[in-house]
Amino acid sequence: MNKAPLSSHIKKSFVLRWVIGLCVPLLLLLATAFLYHYGSILKCPFNFFTGFYCPGCGSGRAAYDLIHLDIIGVINHNIAFLIMLPFLAYYGLKVYISIILAKDILPFFYISYRTCMMVLIIIFLYAIIRNIPVSPWNWFAP
Repeated sequence: MNKAPLSSHIKKSFVLRWVIGLCVPLLLLLATAFLYHYGSILKCPFNFFTGFYCPGCGSGRAAYDLIHLDIIGVINHNIAFLIMLPFLAYYGLKVYISIILAKDILPFFYISYRTCMMVLIIIFLYAIIRNIPVSPWNWFAP
C-alpha cells in the first residue's frame, strides 16, 4: 500500500489535474451565481447557539454585497472579510496554479510566528469588540 500524500498523487496524475482544473472554476462560478441570486443561506452555528457574533458572522452577506459591488454593504456586514479576501484569494490561486501546473510558480509571502500570533490576537479582539453593545463598538456587528 502506497503511503504517499494525496498532493503527490495529484501532481503525478495529468488527468486528475485537468479534472480539478476544470471543476474548481466551474464550482466557483456556480457558487457565485447562486450567491448572486439567492444570497447566503447558511446561518452561523456559533451565533445560533450563543447569540454572539463570531469573526466570520456576516461574511455570507458581505460576499453577497461584494458580488453586487456594494462596498459599503461589505464594510457594514464584515470589514474583516474585506481585509482578508485578497490574502485568501491569492493563497487559493497559488494552490490552484500549483495543482494545475504541478509546480509552484507564484511566490509565497513569508509569515513569521510573531505575525501569525498578532493576527490571531487581532481576530480574537475583533470577535470580542463586535459583541460590545455600546457605540462605537456596535458598528462592528453585522
